[in-house]
Amino acid sequence: TGFFDAIALFTKHSAILLGDSVDGRFVIYTTTDGVNWIRRKGPESLPDEGAFAASGTCLIARLNGEAWFGTGAARVFHSKDFGATWTVAQTPLRHEGNAAGVFSLAFYDSLHGIAVGGDYTKPTEAAANVALTSDGGLTWHEASQRPTGYRSAAAYLSRTEIVVTGTNGTDISRDAGQTWQPLTPLGYNALASRNGHLWAVGPEGRIATGP
Repeated sequence: TGFFDAIALFTKHSAILLGDSVDGRFVIYTTTDGVNWIRRKGPESLPDEGAFAASGTCLIARLNGEAWFGTGAARVFHSKDFGATWTVAQTPLRHEGNAAGVFSLAFYDSLHGIAVGGDYTKPTEAAANVALTSDGGLTWHEASQRPTGYRSAAAYLSRTEIVVTGTNGTDISRDAGQTWQPLTPLGYNALASRNGHLWAVGPEGRIATGP
């Protein structure tokens, strides 16, 4: 009756697994050795609330035991204790229907993060597709300017540089998400970054890397 959406690592052997809600609660498993998994008491969900698995980044984790995940109700859940307990905050992202909500999260540190999404059936619509936080996800606000359509993935290159991508193109911000410029008209589905380097994967087996 369930579906696993994403997995994220705290450390080399410690990880967290997120699944759509079953019996009114999100499904959360954690491991400390990569072999044995413990079912946690997941946070309560809204009726029919789930997460979007496409980018693999609806769930993210940090070395200090923090984890966040976003949902189709445009909510972001946050744990500070390796998934044992959770708080939740509403974002201003679009969430009408079952094709909209938070599709991807990225955090530069424990305070500064971004949530992206929109409606994947309306790829060029730029309404309510990005939100920012500076308090670890307690509160979220819209940027002063938005990317140019639905966005399914986000990644930090540095404290101020963020790349987001979706089916109708890729954008970059150089001021921590406040304003955005088109980077390429090519669309991708998922992003990953490390030490200022970016990888993107998309339709027809397309792989990109940079800068």
